[in-house]
Amino acid sequence: MGMPNLKRPDMRQGGLEEVDAQYRKERDGKLKERLNAIRLLMRGRTRQDVAEIIGVSESAITRWRQRWDESGREGLKSRHRGRASKVTPEMRAEIEDIFEIRETVNGRTITAIAIRGHLKKNTE
Repeated sequence: MGMPNLKRPDMRQGGLEEVDAQYRKERDGKLKERLNAIRLLMRGRTRQDVAEIIGVSESAITRWRQRWDESGREGLKSRHRGRASKVTPEMRAEIEDIFEIRETVNGRTITAIAIRGHLKKNTE
């Protein structure tokens, strides 16, 4: 095994004091975790140490440091992933109308389960 990766985060994106302050104020759990990784790297911890402390892979730590170097705090924010919604704009409008009305339909109270059933029936 080679030397541990000691490449530190780019300080032009913010120094240790600034990152400490951001970390203390941050309310988003994922972003707080990533800021913590940057703080630990800035303090001289190895990528392997940081990965073990936080409980993620070393490659995740590398990605976070690269994203920090490129874009600072903004680069550490979660990027939306996942598939596109199956809900069409028309369906969304219908759901909004249902919630706006807030009535019972066929003697049943409208619930999320009923809406999901309606959508499933009409999208298959």
